[in-house]
Amino acid sequence: MEDGGYKLNLKPEVSTFSDHIVISYPDFESEDEHAEDVVRPLWAEFVCKDCVRVMSAVAERGLRLGLLIRGALSFGELLHIDDIVFGEALVDAYRLESEVAINPRVVVSDTVLKRLKGALPDYADLLLQDSDGFWHLNYIPQMRKHGADTHDADSALRWDAAVKAIVEANLTALKDRPRELSKWDWFNAQLQPTLIA
Repeated sequence: MEDGGYKLNLKPEVSTFSDHIVISYPDFESEDEHAEDVVRPLWAEFVCKDCVRVMSAVAERGLRLGLLIRGALSFGELLHIDDIVFGEALVDAYRLESEVAINPRVVVSDTVLKRLKGALPDYADLLLQDSDGFWHLNYIPQMRKHGADTHDADSALRWDAAVKAIVEANLTALKDRPRELSKWDWFNAQLQPTLIA
C-alpha cells in the first residue's frame, strides 16, 4: 500500500459434504520481494487465527445440537473450486482427522507448524499441545463469542450455564458408551477453564 503497509484478504473457499466441512485458504503470493519476506512468515499465523474464528463458530452451533467437532489443518497442494476438492492437503487433513484427532480437536499438521514464525509457545492463545504431543487449534475459548454477548455478563453466564447443561447431559447419557464418553470428557476438561463460573 502507499503507506508501506500490506493489505491482506483472507477469503477461504468453503464446501460441505456428508458431515464434513472443507475450508481452504490460498497460499500467500506476491511479486513484491519485500512483501514475501515480511508477510510470508506471518501467513500461517493469519490462517490459523481465521481457522480458530471459523471453527469456534461451527463448534458453538454444533454444541447447541449436542454435537462435537473434530478435524485437521494441513498445508499443501490443493484444488478447491466450488464443490470440487482434491489434493495432498485434503488427504493429509483427512488422515489426521480420522487417525489422530480422535477427540473434538482440530489437529495442526507439521506442514503448518513449520510455516509458523517463531517458537510454538508464542502461539499459546492459538495452539495447544495435547498430552499425546499433537498440536491443535485452541478454538474452545472463542466459542462464547459466537453464542453470547460477551459485553453482557448475564448473557455470558447464561451461555455458560446452557453449555454446562449440554455437557453434563451427554456425560450422563453416555456412561455406557466409553468411546463417545471419552470425547465429552476431553471436551469438558478443555471447556472448564474457559467458563466464568
